[in-house]
Amino acid sequence: LEKREKMEKDDFIQKHYSEIAMLDTQYERSKSVALAIGYSEEDLSVIPKEAVLGLGCGNSVSIGLPKEGEKVLDLGCGAGIDLFLAASKVGETGKAIGVDFSNEMVERGQLLVDKLGKKNVEFVQSSIGKMPFEDNTFDVAISNCVLNLLPNKAESFKEIFRVLKPGGRLAVSDIVNLNPLPEEIKNEVATIVGCLGRAIGKEEYEKGLKEAGFQEISLENSNKDMHILFDKWGFVKEDEGKEKKCACACACGGEKGQVKLDISKIQKYNLNDYTA
Repeated sequence: LEKREKMEKDDFIQKHYSEIAMLDTQYERSKSVALAIGYSEEDLSVIPKEAVLGLGCGNSVSIGLPKEGEKVLDLGCGAGIDLFLAASKVGETGKAIGVDFSNEMVERGQLLVDKLGKKNVEFVQSSIGKMPFEDNTFDVAISNCVLNLLPNKAESFKEIFRVLKPGGRLAVSDIVNLNPLPEEIKNEVATIVGCLGRAIGKEEYEKGLKEAGFQEISLENSNKDMHILFDKWGFVKEDEGKEKKCACACACGGEKGQVKLDISKIQKYNLNDYTA
């Protein structure tokens, strides 16, 4: 039963993000999210508007600092906001490859590649736990608010380590737990899709990376107010007598209300007490 429930939630997550990929996003709202979580106007100037979906919780490219000529792997690339930014850093002699479990996201991103003629950008449909790359392929791997969604993080950390070159770098912007989530919301679909339910603590995160083979690990708290962040994502309170809207753009993307989740239980809690 537990395995079946996990698979059902995995399927819902994939379906949910695939629906986001098919939305006509509102760029100004998505841009405001991007600016709030760490992108600059200069960053956004090199990213196609159609790749900015209002997802994420940080700017992993600014952490990984890809260099000219390097090969970058974007884990859970979505429509390519970080992928196109990384491609601008590595230049024509480098390569930026993104993997995503949603075929619709990959198709959306690949259409942009074809439209813009970007020869150093590639989208691949794949899970993170088992990727179609040879050992020691990439100089740097980046990920933005995606690893928290994975049910088996230890397996994924090992797979990421496998495809990185010796001395390679992993730069992640993600959500971690400060304290266990209340049982009432821990397994809610909105909590999981909204990047909270499967998040792990800092010590568990660090342990998983070490066991996978990573060294010189540094985990830093961005000290963002989770409620301000969720407000930017579109995390809205339910007005009495009105229809519930999205939990957050991490879960929704596009126009508020187009992809809906029941967040009534989540609203009862101060998320800063549980997540960062």
